Amino acid sequence: MELSKNDEKKPSPLVQIFLDPNSLDSLSNSLTSSTTSKNLFSTGFSKVFHTRTRFLMMILCLLCLASVWSNILCFNFALICIDHAEGIENSESLEQQINGSEGIPEDLLLLNGGTEQEQNFGTNSSFSTLESTKNSTNIKTPRLHFTARQKIFLTSTVALAALISNFAVVSLVNHCGIRTVFACLGMLSALSTCLLPAAIELGFYYVLACRFLQGSFTSKWTYYKQNGLFVSALVAYVQLAPAITMPVSGTLCELLGWPSVFFAHGGACTILFSLWALFFRNSPNKHPFVGEVELRKIAVGKTELNKELQKRIPIREILRTASVWAVWIAAIGNFVCVNMMFLYSPSYLNVVLRFPVAHTGFSASLAPLAQFCIKLLAGFTSDKIRFLSETNKLRLYNSIAFFGSGLFLSMLAFFPTDQPSLCLVLLGISAGLLGFTTGGFFKAGPLVAKHYALVVMGQISLAITITLLLVPIMQNTLAPHNRAEEWRLVFLLTAAILTISNLAFCLMCSAEPAHWTTDEFSRNASKSKIHTIEESIEQNGQSKWNNN
Repeated sequence: MELSKNDEKKPSPLVQIFLDPNSLDSLSNSLTSSTTSKNLFSTGFSKVFHTRTRFLMMILCLLCLASVWSNILCFNFALICIDHAEGIENSESLEQQINGSEGIPEDLLLLNGGTEQEQNFGTNSSFSTLESTKNSTNIKTPRLHFTARQKIFLTSTVALAALISNFAVVSLVNHCGIRTVFACLGMLSALSTCLLPAAIELGFYYVLACRFLQGSFTSKWTYYKQNGLFVSALVAYVQLAPAITMPVSGTLCELLGWPSVFFAHGGACTILFSLWALFFRNSPNKHPFVGEVELRKIAVGKTELNKELQKRIPIREILRTASVWAVWIAAIGNFVCVNMMFLYSPSYLNVVLRFPVAHTGFSASLAPLAQFCIKLLAGFTSDKIRFLSETNKLRLYNSIAFFGSGLFLSMLAFFPTDQPSLCLVLLGISAGLLGFTTGGFFKAGPLVAKHYALVVMGQISLAITITLLLVPIMQNTLAPHNRAEEWRLVFLLTAAILTISNLAFCLMCSAEPAHWTTDEFSRNASKSKIHTIEESIEQNGQSKWNNN
């Protein structure tokens, strides 16, 4: 049976969804439509959710963001699992090699750049001599897949990919909407995470490619009285992700092996972003669950601009605004500390503080969990304080976060490591205090940028990217052997960065909307562009007339 030309050229429904952004609307609307009437369906769900649909969307967005960040973080923990698993597997063969030879095999001297401390398999003995190796009673030496330098590349590659795609993604979001772009990037993150076990078996460059794919990954839905709460919830994914990933990864490693870490994270990511594609809308007035009462609440305090004006982003004016730079500088200081803690705290706990590998995941999750809870609390209290101006509230909350965290990091730097529980408490307090940033620079961005918050806050991802690129280099340079005295330098430098960035924020921050967020500015910019085009046409016409 021959197919018609139309049938031959017609793509599959799945392909149509990703080729045409409107297909997502068609698919989700068909799934959320009643057989009798879509209006009846919408009315029914409006009664179920009352005026709380925006909270459902907030939770969904939070989980999706946390899933993407978990996909990135689980790699570092999986490396510890891989090394631990191979150490147990190869310990017997290592003992046979030691007993049957006069020296240590050359490849064992290449243990992560020549130091066994980074792996912490229960011994402090050096591998430099045969005698010291024989005296160790619990040797577990893994055959590493990656050197220390390769591990830096594998972490930094995620940042490099995000850095390359950052501005392109922001532009795509402004033209295609966050729903379609975010769904596609989430699926890409899930796919690359599921491919990592095979890539690890194949070699370094395959893993590098998957990590690159992982890296290539608020203002419309909030009621103005709950702005701080929504901001605190949506930025809390940075803490929620490690709080879930660390203990879950540790459990999966023990029960099912290290590949299950990637498969579980990739599968969860796929489910969450499928729900995102079906239920999220770029605008609340297009959502079938949102009623008139909730729409009126969301619309309070917002400026309505048409799509053409929203696409004309005042980049030059944004870059000239000091309060915007205050947000970006504070973001860099914040994420230097956050990435240092959440990427490398498992190594610090395992190697320096001597926590067992099985308990490292749970211990490492305490700091981000504390920060997550404080973020929600800080966002709520920031909305309730009335005796301070908005600008002074921004300064207060950001100073509590940065100065407080820097103080406890400095204390941790000089605290004896033979008190691991107290060191863990200091680390947890330092991380937890950073949660007050939701009342600081995180809240300042939407206040200054209003309907351009996506542009200003979107560049915070650039701060995450830059620090994700620099922190591995900083950690490897200052603490190449993961010794306590080396980590002291890491903590002190991080505290200094927090102090300097907070001083800059307090000097330049503001809670007042920038002049380029007003309707008048947008209309003037539009008129100016029209006049420029008309003048250009007149000049070209006059030039042709003179030539003739």
